[in-house]
Amino acid sequence: MPNRPRARRRGLFVLFFMVIILAGAYTGYWFFMANQLKTGVIDWIEEQRALGYQVQHDNLRMTGFPYRFHLTVEKPAVTTPDSEWTWQGEKLDLVMQTYNFQHLIGYSPGTHIVQTANGDVINAKAETLQASFRWNSESM
Repeated sequence: MPNRPRARRRGLFVLFFMVIILAGAYTGYWFFMANQLKTGVIDWIEEQRALGYQVQHDNLRMTGFPYRFHLTVEKPAVTTPDSEWTWQGEKLDLVMQTYNFQHLIGYSPGTHIVQTANGDVINAKAETLQASFRWNSESM
């Protein structure tokens, strides 16, 4: 019977050690994937620029640990290659759950300005402008 408290302590130590290992692994996963997603967005922006789009933004910031990936794009602006239209916004938030890479939620509250080639300007203020995108290997 004298070994029973020692066995319990060993079991608690193993449990504690496993929790620490799992937490460390998840933290590593989150930061690795956050970096991959941010790099993917930067690469996509460069691809659009190569196609002739003018894409500007101020800051790209990834947050959301530990529950989600939340990329904030400050002052995004896009102009088409033929300069037919330009869109500017205050910010664009893109959110993806850590366990579902086939669902993206976008938010873009604030002022939006769309300008056409013939000089028409549309100003819009959105309290909650949001969109949800789902896709699989075959379609979006």
